[in-house]
Amino acid sequence: MAKMTARQKLYCGKSPEVHELDPANAARFNARTLLIPSPLQVRDAIAAIPRGELKSFRELRYDLAQASGAEAACPLVTGILWRVVAEAAEEDRVGGAAEVTPWWRVTKDGRPNPKLPGGADRHRALLMEEGVKI
Repeated sequence: MAKMTARQKLYCGKSPEVHELDPANAARFNARTLLIPSPLQVRDAIAAIPRGELKSFRELRYDLAQASGAEAACPLVTGILWRVVAEAAEEDRVGGAAEVTPWWRVTKDGRPNPKLPGGADRHRALLMEEGVKI
């Protein structure tokens, strides 16, 4: 079986799910409900961040949860999907797309994420192109 591209992962058809948490996990997440976001939901939330502005990963998770009626969004799934969105955007850029999802507008609490395409230097450079210093 061939490896899926990031673009294929982005459009895999998964829907967001909100789960009621058991007491142990509710204490862990400080929430009673947890969103497992969909790839397109994460992409749309990132795409809504205006040029020249930033959102922390924590803020992204909060916004996703609130939009879905949950109290928290899964940090693991949201992080994986942030990377899928970034990789799909870079696939689009290589394919000649004039505009791509601005994945670089999300930071890890004000720092570039070295796990995203091109590493921390690329993340920082894309922000600097928009006039944002981190």
